[in-house]
Amino acid sequence: MSIFDHINQRKSSNTESKGIAGVDQTGQQLHNKQKKTMPELNFEGQYGISYRTNIRHSVPGYDVLHEIALAAIHTEASQANRVLVVGPGPGEQLPALLEACPNAEFTVLEPSQQMLSFCRDVLASVPGRDRCVLIQKELNQETVERLHPISSDLVVCHNVLHLFEPKKQESLMRLLAQCTAPNGVLLLSGYSEPSDQNATQQIMEIGLQRLRDRHLKNDQVEAIRNTRNKVVFSIDPHCLSTVLTSEELTPALQLYQGLLSKLWVSRRQGAEINVS
Repeated sequence: MSIFDHINQRKSSNTESKGIAGVDQTGQQLHNKQKKTMPELNFEGQYGISYRTNIRHSVPGYDVLHEIALAAIHTEASQANRVLVVGPGPGEQLPALLEACPNAEFTVLEPSQQMLSFCRDVLASVPGRDRCVLIQKELNQETVERLHPISSDLVVCHNVLHLFEPKKQESLMRLLAQCTAPNGVLLLSGYSEPSDQNATQQIMEIGLQRLRDRHLKNDQVEAIRNTRNKVVFSIDPHCLSTVLTSEELTPALQLYQGLLSKLWVSRRQGAEINVS
């Protein structure tokens, strides 16, 4: 899920889709409170269709970030038996994840019907696709309760948390931690500003110039600037580590930073992360 673009209402439902073909469909309305917490990005419309281009504009080093994330999985979680992927967007990374964890059963949560359809297309001819269950649902307490007591050896959540305000972010951090099994690994990424606002402004201006260098028009660049604290909300690394340690995971270890985009890894306490 991208950190920047025009502001629109994102659609969502609790339709569940099992397997690649999505034969089993069960519809259920989200509670009004949950609807209000959904980010204002239209993943069902044109934004979703052009997602693969948009995300590479808005996340500096997007492909490098995922290369490092995949390397972390190979190093820390290749023997996983159960993997939870939250918000994969169009699913570009799913084939590599299936290959990295050859023994794992995958549960994929994605609220957007269009994004989930793209995931099915990506997986259609991929070896191991029968190990992947696609569910059209957002991560919430109800979902976690349905997943328990079977928690996951690896939980992956890229570019999702920053689409929510800080209080909701904290709630989602806790849910992600609760989904992580003993000795399991949590891998997540998102938009994160430094505490020094002068540094934030300096980095942001460089990031906006990068977009101009990528031939985005001035009105597009300004639209991106205006998403800050309206559609995109900074993830506080200190808050992240505080929540994770309170849930008996290790503090978030930063693996990568591209301007204001960061990647972290954590493990449920009981096993040290290999940083050699």
